Amino acid sequence: YGFFAIPVASLFFGNELVVKIILFNLGVEVAIWTVGILLLTSSRLEIRKIFNPPAISVILALVLQVLGGREMFPDFSWEVLSMIGNCSIPMALMIIGASFYDLLKGYRPSPGFRVELGAVITRAIIVPAIFLLYANYGWIPQQTSWMSEVLLVQAAMPAGVFALVVVKNYEQDTETGLRAIMATMLVSIVTLPTWLWIGMYLQKVN
Repeated sequence: YGFFAIPVASLFFGNELVVKIILFNLGVEVAIWTVGILLLTSSRLEIRKIFNPPAISVILALVLQVLGGREMFPDFSWEVLSMIGNCSIPMALMIIGASFYDLLKGYRPSPGFRVELGAVITRAIIVPAIFLLYANYGWIPQQTSWMSEVLLVQAAMPAGVFALVVVKNYEQDTETGLRAIMATMLVSIVTLPTWLWIGMYLQKVN
């Protein structure tokens, strides 16, 4: 989900917003690997499901950042971590693409395209409209005014492919997820530039 937004943010708003997108995605990561997994797997609160390896790694990274972790370890260790970090986005895209291709082979449209239509209406129309309304008319602190641009980019995105990997990993309904992603990906050829144009126009007007 977040990796697709990075090149779009870089193209329209420059590399400064890319950093903000990554920070924004950290919060999303925590939500997905805690609350998201909890909702996906069971209605019962189980600590072991909330504190899974991805969630722990994100939380530890945030704690180290706040505590000034750069001073706690030698420089060479950060160089190694930096190289690994630079590989993470292309590696994630390849893994997601491979998983997506594997699932795509068994893709079957839903009866009457009901799932696909519902996904398009929800993710490509209703959600972007809500995001843009808040980004332009909602309360955003002055010191985080860049959040309106982050919300604009995220609003224009189709349903995240990464969600399908999570659903598959936890042996849930991959068919519905795949249908939603396929539909929103297809219409994003039109909706993505349209919502970006509308959002940027509203920002100029306001």
